[in-house]
Amino acid sequence: METQEFRLGTQDTIVGIDLGSIEHQVVIKDAEGKRLTRFRISHSRERMDELFRRAQVAGKSQDAEGVRQVVFAFEATGHIWEAVAHYLQEHGQRYVIVNPLATFRVREVRQLSR
Repeated sequence: METQEFRLGTQDTIVGIDLGSIEHQVVIKDAEGKRLTRFRISHSRERMDELFRRAQVAGKSQDAEGVRQVVFAFEATGHIWEAVAHYLQEHGQRYVIVNPLATFRVREVRQLSR
């Protein structure tokens, strides 16, 4: 898979996916971090199509600068991420692969709020 670097735009819609072997947890947020929706989908081609449609609907929020771009984000754990990345690449979608250690460290820091 070809890697590209890019920065999130101030108007981007972020689709975070917590991958699982049977189902995925999905949260869609706007550029300010406001949660737009949260849902689960099973791991199948039909449900990936549904995820794609729902992400596009959330990303079509109009503002002064036009339509928001959708960026998918998920950890590279197991082998499922490769199928998701391939699907997104087939559909011309931007995605980022998050290092699991980075996610662990963020969670660790947030739990130190004594």
